[in-house]
Amino acid sequence: MMNNKKVLTDDKGNKIEVEIVANFKIKEYNKEYIIYTLNDDGVSETVNMYISQVDFSSNPPKFIPIPDEEIKMVLSYYDFIREHVGGTR
Repeated sequence: MMNNKKVLTDDKGNKIEVEIVANFKIKEYNKEYIIYTLNDDGVSETVNMYISQVDFSSNPPKFIPIPDEEIKMVLSYYDFIREHVGGTR
């Protein structure tokens, strides 16, 4: 992995360390999203990936739930990134 670790806050106020794999902005929604993993040991064959909207303007940055009507578009961006940037292990 690329060692791009950040501490984010979830909707319950818990601080969570994540490793950001990619981030992107969807102009239609004017929102930022991240693709990240939790606790990747760097040697496992598989890694669970997650996608969340994130507010980088707060300190620490915080997760924001993705509304149902945006999920399809967000997953389309994820698929594009995965196919064109080199996959995710």
